[in-house]
Amino acid sequence: MEALTSYIGRELSYGYSVELEGLGHFSPSVKSKEVTDQKGNTKSSASIHGVNFRCSPRLKEMVKKNAPILVKRENLPKTGIEGRKTKMLSYLERNSYINLTDYAGLNNCTRYRASEDIKQFIKDNVIASVGYRTHRIYVLPEKEDEQN
Repeated sequence: MEALTSYIGRELSYGYSVELEGLGHFSPSVKSKEVTDQKGNTKSSASIHGVNFRCSPRLKEMVKKNAPILVKRENLPKTGIEGRKTKMLSYLERNSYINLTDYAGLNNCTRYRASEDIKQFIKDNVIASVGYRTHRIYVLPEKEDEQN
């Protein structure tokens, strides 16, 4: 494999295209640059910018033929907001905070559903928000002392 890589690299650096039968076609992508010297002469130079790859039709057909089989997704029973709230509170007993991604993963729901739930929990004073935008975390609210 190392020898093949060296060969392809060398040929591409010379500006040649390389075709591997059954795999595809490698070609260098060229970038041109114009430079003006002190006398006002414009000079153009070309350099290798990257590598283009075009897959062979045979390989494309093999990939299409061996495409993964689609499996019907098993629907899990939906957990109501109270169930999700219970899971979140037990998580917060074990951990000091939770974020939106953790909540969505914990309850197997979308980020949208997680965001809507958390907004409701904040409104109901179940949790408190700390931080700003992408660095926002949610914690249990501090307990107010009932002693006066």
